[in-house]
Amino acid sequence: MSNYIAKMTLLLGIFALTACEKEQANPNTPPKEVKSVYRVASELSKFPVVMHDTKTNKVEGFEAELLQAVAEKQGFTVEYTIDTWQGLLNKLDNNQADMLLGSITITDERRQKMDFTDPVLPYKTGVMVIPKLAQAKSFSELKGKKVNLRQNTVYEKLTPIFANESGSNMVYPESVWGQVKSLISGESEAMVGASITLEYYKTRYPEHNFHIIYEANSPISHYGWAVKKGDNELVHRLNMGLNKVKQDGTYDRIYQKYWSKQ
Repeated sequence: MSNYIAKMTLLLGIFALTACEKEQANPNTPPKEVKSVYRVASELSKFPVVMHDTKTNKVEGFEAELLQAVAEKQGFTVEYTIDTWQGLLNKLDNNQADMLLGSITITDERRQKMDFTDPVLPYKTGVMVIPKLAQAKSFSELKGKKVNLRQNTVYEKLTPIFANESGSNMVYPESVWGQVKSLISGESEAMVGASITLEYYKTRYPEHNFHIIYEANSPISHYGWAVKKGDNELVHRLNMGLNKVKQDGTYDRIYQKYWSKQ
């Protein structure tokens, strides 16, 4: 666990340095007339990254707090709309949102349809398993076990690694919390997801003795904030704010709030 946190801390430091170098190398002047309010679309629940509290009608979580800090630095406010994951990625093209937030992995395929900010959070793909599967060393050892993952996400491409011939062992919850509940209830034996999410829930539910498996040499992926293709003004404004909060320690303080105990 300590090696994982050390690697993530190093990556976060590299992000801050890279953002600073970009800002110095590309001193673009933002337009004089900029929006004061941006429409942000997010999924209902991907805690600890983002979550909609239906009781208070507030959007919470790491990315929500980070965006609020960026907004304060850059002098704008945000208004949220909540949707399912299936409907989220179309909101930019349909002019229903200015940006998307909440565990959105930056991929080459998605870059063809939308633009992204600098990375806001690094992660590795992992599998959280129940105790009896804790000895597994690779994803392939879980083939045929009851594995849950979310469809229409970057994890869906991993289905052939886990699925039996008929695919009957696969479970497809609609939300991250649904994945966790599936594991706790015994409906499934393994949960595929991002390291930052898996580590959070492993720590939150120690009584279940969950274990997390990572593939050797597994690459680091990154979450970013998505904006409509060609909206360079918003990308620039968000990146400037990200640079500021990384440089003044705000980013680290927010990060530690959610993952300091791991």
